[in-house]
Amino acid sequence: MHLTHVALFLVLSQSPGEARGPSYRIAAKLDEVTGKLTARAQVVVRNTTPRPLAVLDLAIPRLVHLEHPSTALDSGIVTISLPRPLLPNDSTTIELAWSAQPIRRQGREFAFASWQPTLANFGSVRLRLDVPSDQVVSGTGFLVCGDPGWRSQPVDTLTWRGEAAPIKVVTASAVCDSSDGHAGADRKIIAWRAEHVTEIALALSPDYRYEQGDVLGRPMRAFYRASDAHGWASHVATSHLETAFAWLDEIFGDYPWPQATVLRTSAGPDTVVAMQVWAGNADQLPLMRALGRMYSGVLVSLRSPEDAWLEEALARFQATWYLEAEGLRHPTAKLEREVLAWDLDGVSQPIAQPRGAFYDSATATAMIERRGELFLHELRAIMGDDALRLALHSYFATHRFGTVDEASFRAAAESAGKRDLASTFTQWLHGVQLVDYSIGGAQRQRTGTGWRTEVRVDAHGPTRFPMTVWVLADADTGVGKIPGHDAHEVITVSTHSRPWRVLLDPEGRSHDWNVLNNQHTFRFHVGRDRPTERYIDTYFRRHSERDRITIGVAPIAWRTDRDGWTVGLRRRDDYLGRFELNEIVLALTTGWDIPAARVMPQASILVRNPVTLQSTGWGQQFAALWLDGRAGASIGIVRNRNRSVTAPARHSFGLSLDCAHASLRRSRRLQRCGNGRADWHGTHRLWSTGLERAPRRVTRRRLSVCQRRCDARDS
Repeated sequence: MHLTHVALFLVLSQSPGEARGPSYRIAAKLDEVTGKLTARAQVVVRNTTPRPLAVLDLAIPRLVHLEHPSTALDSGIVTISLPRPLLPNDSTTIELAWSAQPIRRQGREFAFASWQPTLANFGSVRLRLDVPSDQVVSGTGFLVCGDPGWRSQPVDTLTWRGEAAPIKVVTASAVCDSSDGHAGADRKIIAWRAEHVTEIALALSPDYRYEQGDVLGRPMRAFYRASDAHGWASHVATSHLETAFAWLDEIFGDYPWPQATVLRTSAGPDTVVAMQVWAGNADQLPLMRALGRMYSGVLVSLRSPEDAWLEEALARFQATWYLEAEGLRHPTAKLEREVLAWDLDGVSQPIAQPRGAFYDSATATAMIERRGELFLHELRAIMGDDALRLALHSYFATHRFGTVDEASFRAAAESAGKRDLASTFTQWLHGVQLVDYSIGGAQRQRTGTGWRTEVRVDAHGPTRFPMTVWVLADADTGVGKIPGHDAHEVITVSTHSRPWRVLLDPEGRSHDWNVLNNQHTFRFHVGRDRPTERYIDTYFRRHSERDRITIGVAPIAWRTDRDGWTVGLRRRDDYLGRFELNEIVLALTTGWDIPAARVMPQASILVRNPVTLQSTGWGQQFAALWLDGRAGASIGIVRNRNRSVTAPARHSFGLSLDCAHASLRRSRRLQRCGNGRADWHGTHRLWSTGLERAPRRVTRRRLSVCQRRCDARDS
């Protein structure tokens, strides 16, 4: 008979309501001196594959020591050879013994997660736990018998929805029956049971206090120490838990487990296991993100490491969506601008890849969590709120207690949205192209019932997105939307009154990096037609916006020995803090304290990083001036290269050329002194590995020396 070693999907003969998968029956005992949890288990499994199985793959967590493994441990996997091949639909029982260290310990407080050897797939677990009698225990699942330490505490239960069914409390006897064994002196036995899980996670401390709330008949529990009562007691934690689960029920669908618990643990990152969140604080937003991970990373299992965004990004996305529903739009805007900066710097990488494929861990986290979250916001803009909510309900209802990947999520989204999303998933998850749309032209025409405006929308680059078009009229606003399939698309929008402006993506949902070309105005306007904000410059910093160019104007003044006081105005432009960093100075010499000085105009212009020359990693600069009797011009270009979202540019290279000429009056005087050499002189700058070599001021020094000679001859 041909025996095959394949991935194992095992089930147990079940009664209604039991989980599919392995069935674990575990007896464990806590030794507080060593901090170890020693356990023995019987695991009943069934082969649901079409081929006989000769071996089982057992996953061993890092803090677990397995006694007498059947074969050597290899990367956390132990291979168990079966005494006889396991035929299809046949079952067998294996016995295990192990000890586990807590993931956290502080005095007599213990937290055990990933403490149990597991087979593939979700299953059912029954745990007989032997602990000191004063320990208060929180566990995954529901209590079968025994005293967990919190049942004797007074509980003031809050009901989140009055129309919900009463809380179903599993009745447990004070002492487990003899079939579960007896504890020693000053110890007790507690029995827990959980379905559709891989393990029963445990948190224990004799100092825990307990409160309980309710969402639709399910207990919402909170455990905390007396010293943490300020941020947890008086139902602060349980109310936040209720709010989070009410939102998750709306966005993701029904919660499949019988209870949920938030528990205060010692310092460290939040830990999310089935039915429990171990957190450092009970603040609403972090708790909502953690509970989102209970859906996206515990309720389902990821098939591949490159699908990590399905867990992390989805958990963050639903929490930000909640903030928007509460009227807080700025977290999404901040996220979009943060990701845009990475895209423009050239440090963004495709989202759908394993963590080891990214440049470093910081970049991996930024792409998977932050850029992945923005992708989901873009998907929401394309599909609409109702369609995306329907897709998420279908996704979790279909795949809960199973494995998922990108294809699973995309199939649910396409089915709910009734559209092909292949290009959207490819662009965002497997590429980093910039989005750039513009209004190519607009024409308005009077009709019998009002006005008709024809707008051409152009896409620059390969990225596509369905764009919204607003036509602002004197008394109303017309709205249209292009599908975003072609490079050039035309849309016709009708209004009752006369149109005066056309706006492209006015709500900023498309991640279009350049919004300065998203406007067309029919009325007369001065300067270029682009969204603008003017303000009084404060001299110390520029004002930057995402959806418009900012123009700051301020008076300036300076004094020189040659021309006395000079007064004028300075204008500084800015877009995104990196483009259109232009500066214009218009001034006039006054000669107030220099009798021989003449009134002369002064001017300078600096053009830096225009949007029309945008190229990832490149910067440009052009300047011309007529100031303090000198004329000059410069041109420069610089290239910055980096691969991390946190580290500064590792390689920077640039070249600039600066030229200056003395004023006509000074040049004539120098010629009378016998200096007939040209006053033009070129200098260069070279940037290498981030270091700048300053140019030599040869021209200025040469003019200075000749000036002294001329002054000496005149005297």
